[in-house]
Order: sequence, then C-alpha cells, then structure tokens
Amino acid sequence: MVRKVDEAFLGVIAKQAGMPVSLLPLSAPEVPARLLLEADETGGYANYRVDGDQIAGFVLLKEMDAIPIAAMKFLLPRQIYEQGRRTLTLFVALFAFFSVCVIGIVLLLLDKMVLSRLYRLSAEVQAISASEDLSRRVTVDGRDELAVLKEKINQFLSALEKSTARLKAANQELQDFAYVVSHDLKAPLRGISTLAGWISTDHRDSLDEEAQEKLDLLLVRVRRMNDLIDGILKYSRVGRSREEMVPVDCNALVAETVDLLAPGEKFTVTVQENLPTLVVDRTKLGEVFQNLISNAIKYIDKPHGEIRIGCEPDGKGWKFHVSDNGPGIEEKYHEKVFQIFQTLGPKDTPGSTGVGLAVVKKIIEQMGGEIWIESAAGDGTTFFFTIPFRLPEAQLQ
Repeated sequence: MVRKVDEAFLGVIAKQAGMPVSLLPLSAPEVPARLLLEADETGGYANYRVDGDQIAGFVLLKEMDAIPIAAMKFLLPRQIYEQGRRTLTLFVALFAFFSVCVIGIVLLLLDKMVLSRLYRLSAEVQAISASEDLSRRVTVDGRDELAVLKEKINQFLSALEKSTARLKAANQELQDFAYVVSHDLKAPLRGISTLAGWISTDHRDSLDEEAQEKLDLLLVRVRRMNDLIDGILKYSRVGRSREEMVPVDCNALVAETVDLLAPGEKFTVTVQENLPTLVVDRTKLGEVFQNLISNAIKYIDKPHGEIRIGCEPDGKGWKFHVSDNGPGIEEKYHEKVFQIFQTLGPKDTPGSTGVGLAVVKKIIEQMGGEIWIESAAGDGTTFFFTIPFRLPEAQLQ
C-alpha cells in the first residue's frame, strides 16, 4: 500500500512523537552525507548536534524496492537525548554487572561442587600412592559423576589390595619353600661330598685314571650344587630380615670391600673421593658393592685390570657406577645377567652360580632404585645403580 506523505501526515507524526518533524529531499544541505553512505551499518539513521539545546535526527525513507527517496528530520531536545544516552549507558552497565555476578556465581558453584572436590580426590589418590597403603580409600561425597569415579577408584584399590596380599603371600610361601628345601638338600650333599673326599684320599692309588677323573668331576659338581643352594638361600634371605638403617660412609664401605676381596697387584681400583653418606642397611649395600666388584675381578681378561667406582646426584637420588676394562657384555645379555642362575661363563667355573647379580638387583629394587648395564663386547662393562634420597617406607619400617 502506498501512502502519500504530506504536511498533515507529518503533523500527525510530530504530534505523536512530541517533537518537530519535517521531510527533506536527499539533496538538501542539512541531510548528513553519512546517512546514505553508512545506511547499511546504521540502519538508515544519523544525527548531529544543532546547538546546545537540540539534536537533529534523520531517518532515511525508502520506496517499496528499498531505493532511498527522502529523509525525515526531527528535532530532539538535548535533555531527552542525553537521558536516552544515560539510560542506554545504565542499561549496558547493569547488564555488564549482572553478567559478572552470574559468571561469579557460576564459577563459585563450579568450584564448590566440582573443582574443590576434584582437587581433594586428586590429593587423596596422590597420598595413597605416596604412602603405598592400599587399605586407604578416597572419601569424596556427592551423587554425581565424581562420586561414581570415587566408587570406581575405591573398587580398584580394593581389588589391588587383595591382589597384592595374595602376591605377597605367594611370594612368602615361595621364599619359605626355597629356604626349607635348600636346607634339606645341603645335608645329603654334605654326605656325598664327605664320602667322595674319603674315597679320593684313601683309595686314589687303587683307582684307574678314568675313575679318578669321574671322582674329581663328582666333587666339582657337588661343590657347584652346594654353591647353587647357598645362592638360593642368599637370594631368599633378601628382604626377610630387617637391619637397622644407619648412616653409611660409602667411601669407607667400598674400601672395606676392596680389602676383603684383595684383588691383587694385577688390578687397580680407583674410588671417587667424595662418595655420599647414606642412611641404609649397611650389610645389604656392602653386598651390592661386593658382588659388583668381585664380578669385575672375576671376568677381567686384560694383563692389568682397572676398576672404577663413582657416584653423582641424579634427579631424585644417587647414581653409582662400577666400571671395568673387561671383555664387555653383548647388549642381548644385558637383561639376562640379572636373572637367577644365569651366567655368561662356563657352568663349572668356581664361584660362578649366576646368583650374585640377581641378589644385587633384588636389593636395589627393594631400596626403590634401578640397576642396568652399559657395555659392548670387547669394550668393558659399567654397572649403574640408583638409590633414592629417601628410601621407600617399607625399607624404613
């Protein structure tokens, strides 16, 4: 529908708006240029200040096909304009204030209902992990997803506690079995060794060469079997007894160990001067050094053997090393040598039972450390092992 815009119509609009209204052609000097240039951004509206009391506003009038044809001008008292601006500013300020309040309330509820409970859940899990006490449970309350997660964690802890208890019981039974069987085996072996010794001493001249060789082989095998049983006993004793944790001067301990092993003039043993003093089981740490140093002495194949012992801080603990210039160990055997009864030398080599390094590994792991090898065939061997600055609770009890 087309409506004619005349003076009467403008009068009606002015009366309803309560302000003077006039119709101007787009070419009139009063019409702001930006009314047309910025029509898409402003929606066809522009204004400017006439004087201290009035604001002139312009609205772009368009035909049915959206072609601008004229501009409607109205004069707005400045106080009304300023009141509108203040109202708009107040509205924006109130909107921003209430938005901040709503966001604050949401964050407060989020912290109270989710984040604080999540932090507590995480702290309790970390405390359980640090204490290694699987009988403890997390205590987060509620009926939401975090409560479900708490139940799942507690179920997992319960299952892990039962599995650990069964594993400890089975391990204890295995150690007890090894201890008892080893004791029971030593008695008949002692009898066989004694009888073979008597025959070798009293009747050796009446035996032919083949019989003497077989008798000597019997004595060698009996000694090896006895060494293996002693190794089993030694391995089963690791962790069974609790010695007092005392400050141990590692330099003094290594010196005592070297004196005990008496490597001889063929060997040079170099010990770092500033080895640390550790609060540990002195007997067990001494056994670690004794096995590693004796292992180096046993296998060095050079005219002059060199053994180097040192230590340095490494993250959460001390990293020790025992190096030699021996034949080295191929990489494929780096894990095998720590398995019980595994040895790279001939089976009948005196004292070579394959138990020493297994005992060392067990002691180091019970202290909370690690042990590994860096070596290559023909290039010497270095055993590294770590001891934490703070031992596990199980070692301190």
